[in-house]
Amino acid sequence: MWSASGLTDAAARKAAALKIAVVTPADDAPWAAIARRMQNSIVQLVLSNLASVVDVQLPDGTRTWWDARPQTLLTTMDGTRCCSIGRLQQMTKEPDMFGNLILDSAPDGKGPFHAVFEPPEPCTVTGPDGLVGEVLRVLIDIKTQGKHSPLEVRSALHNGEVTTLAEAQMLGGAFRCVIREPQNGQPSLAATHSPGRQS
Repeated sequence: MWSASGLTDAAARKAAALKIAVVTPADDAPWAAIARRMQNSIVQLVLSNLASVVDVQLPDGTRTWWDARPQTLLTTMDGTRCCSIGRLQQMTKEPDMFGNLILDSAPDGKGPFHAVFEPPEPCTVTGPDGLVGEVLRVLIDIKTQGKHSPLEVRSALHNGEVTTLAEAQMLGGAFRCVIREPQNGQPSLAATHSPGRQS
């Protein structure tokens, strides 16, 4: 049984006696802090497309740029350690490395960014023609597609647990977040973005 305005104590007792499940708004659930904070909120989604090039010095002293795929490896001169371009690209998305710099700076629509990585010790890379050169720096080109959208938020209380559904339409798809806040226990959150067909 659902009540948009809540149930009186008598009605709730009668429903319990008849073993009828009761669902009410979350207004009377002071523990539902996440549900309250999400009201009148805006969600930001930023998608990124990454491409990398390597600034290389060849054995004859000349410098050139090589396109670098994610599986391309940078190897220390002694051959004992290596790091892939894909790992460097992933680091641009990690809060420990860049914080929320790109997320906070990305505009609605398209945005251009880039990151430069300089090896802390001499490294080599093998080019597409088999030549081996010393890595001077790696340039990671980051193209973002961003969107801010208002959240439509609905919460309900049932059996001591507040369930909140927050949804927004963005970037040709749907963003959906489900939060469960039990009165006694830790809250849980699950979020998905289902891209639609781009026009």
